[in-house]
Amino acid sequence: APPLPSMLPSTRPLSCHRRQFGCHAARAALVHTAVMQREVLRWLKPSLRSSREGAEQLLVDCTFGSGGHSFSFLRQTPCRVVGIDRDAEIIRLTQNARKEWGTRLQVVHGKFSNLKSHLRSLGVKKGEVSALLLDIGVSSFQLDTAPRGFSFKRELDSPLDMRMDQSEDTPTALSFVNEAPEEELGNIFWKYGGERHAKKDCQGDHPVSYRTPYSDYRSACGHHSGCSPQQKD
Repeated sequence: APPLPSMLPSTRPLSCHRRQFGCHAARAALVHTAVMQREVLRWLKPSLRSSREGAEQLLVDCTFGSGGHSFSFLRQTPCRVVGIDRDAEIIRLTQNARKEWGTRLQVVHGKFSNLKSHLRSLGVKKGEVSALLLDIGVSSFQLDTAPRGFSFKRELDSPLDMRMDQSEDTPTALSFVNEAPEEELGNIFWKYGGERHAKKDCQGDHPVSYRTPYSDYRSACGHHSGCSPQQKD
């Protein structure tokens, strides 16, 4: 696939994030533009323009991310927004940008699967939500940030992490591929990755056993390329 166009602004990124993740990821996180922003605005704006008995309309952005959708609605409608995101790091990075909107924007760290409890904790009552938005998937921030471990196109010595929220005490992809049974790994790669040779790749009697511990993307890719047959033209 061709590289994504650069969206880097001229302003200097946050120094703390630059040290941890690098300039590109820090800047991209702060300026990311949602791909279907225009379409989402067109479909949801009618639900957020008019006020019911003087009350502000409420949009719940279940995948807040860097705020691309939410900020657009705040600029173009009189609504207020509740944003939910599982990634603690992106919430921290957008802290300054969110200040502009004051009480019109509230952001919660958590999973959208716990939507009811999040809204209840904010005092949102039944019937108060005017529109609900979910932009499901891995974010560009997570893909562009090498230490997150979601992309092998950046740095091959990046850790195999792949957690949606690194603040959670949950297993990383590294621990899973090194500890899961061969059959379970093969089924996952075949079913969810579309890898026809997955079960063969995971067999321990291959030249490079899957039990040879992976340490980063380089070792994982090296094993896979050594086990999978070459594609014919």
